[in-house]
Amino acid sequence: MKQNSAKDPSTLASLHPTQAREQHYRSYHNSMRMHGSHYMALRRPSRVPESGREYSPGDPVNLIDWKAYARTDQLIVREVRDEASSRIVIGIDLSETMQWPAPDQVRTPMPSKAEIATRVGLNLAHLHLRMGDLVEIWLFDDGNHEKPKYRAKPRSPSDIVSIFERVRSQGFSAAEMKSEFNEHVYQSRKSNIAIFIGDGLGAADYCGFLALGVRSVMFHLLSSMEIDLNWIEDDTSYFDEGLNKREYQGSVLKHGQGYQAQLRAWMGKIEAKLRKQGSTGMQITDRTGIAAYLDLLTQCQVAG
Repeated sequence: MKQNSAKDPSTLASLHPTQAREQHYRSYHNSMRMHGSHYMALRRPSRVPESGREYSPGDPVNLIDWKAYARTDQLIVREVRDEASSRIVIGIDLSETMQWPAPDQVRTPMPSKAEIATRVGLNLAHLHLRMGDLVEIWLFDDGNHEKPKYRAKPRSPSDIVSIFERVRSQGFSAAEMKSEFNEHVYQSRKSNIAIFIGDGLGAADYCGFLALGVRSVMFHLLSSMEIDLNWIEDDTSYFDEGLNKREYQGSVLKHGQGYQAQLRAWMGKIEAKLRKQGSTGMQITDRTGIAAYLDLLTQCQVAG
């Protein structure tokens, strides 16, 4: 096996829960959270230009900005953005397929999919807790079960950082992650935003999980080694332990009509399934840049 790249501090392989987004007021004002953390409410006049709108019959007269009226000869009512808690549910897949690649399968240290899922899930939880949202995190830990078994309800961003530090000290093992959660009967309770992070290869019912949210997003997480096959030796034999149980040569897997074509077709099916139920799909790997990931949060509007 050819050598792989070590962890890059600018990629998700180094993402920390406290990684924050720089949020300009205009994007904050225009964010569409669909009953998310913000709502528009009439308040006293303010000097923020973006918060003004034309007066409508029935609006309280004391909220008219008379100074703006003197300048423009138009009746302007000032609105400011207030905050209210949203209910956020995050699902992290830590089942068997997410434990790849294992440390003994690569020559250079490389994060498993489970580690990246943990980093992303805790970062999203930290972002929402900082905004005052109510967050639940569920773990899919068994590839034979569709429903998650372990739940945590962190109360503050510091809880997320503490969980992260303990899990990181144990090499992001699934057992350590589960020890931070409580075994719980899965509850199908509606949330404002549902987020699933996983590879879609196990038995996890990610569509059912995403259906819990008014707005829902799946971070379809694959290892960069599953996307880029340059590390495969041409003359090495690889055995597929799935339903087909077929043996492949490295040269066959790298052929344009082989593995890559099947991968694209499979990912297309997942995207179509998500679109059909109104969910957004975002594809990430351990090599996805942190800046690109933060841009994805803006595009899918799950954190501000």
